[in-house]
Amino acid sequence: MDSKTIGILIPTRDFVNSGFSYDLELRKEQGSRIQRLIPQIRDIRRNGAAAVDLCYVAMGAVDAYFESSLKEWDFAAGGLIATVACYRDWET
Repeated sequence: MDSKTIGILIPTRDFVNSGFSYDLELRKEQGSRIQRLIPQIRDIRRNGAAAVDLCYVAMGAVDAYFESSLKEWDFAAGGLIATVACYRDWET
């Protein structure tokens, strides 16, 4: 694991993980965002739980993670993972 800061993407080189809402309207909006993002990155993946995706960022397997409509337990897990991985917890 290296010490790079989460949140800086390098176009055409980065791997990004994401997730999708169960709500159809929100999922359509997410699809639109991803459509705009794809030409700017190397690849986008969907692996499963938000906590798993955050672990991949923490260990350097992917460069970024984003998702809408996360639950409280996702934020709690993300905060713990970020703390353990020595990353800064970014507030949105």
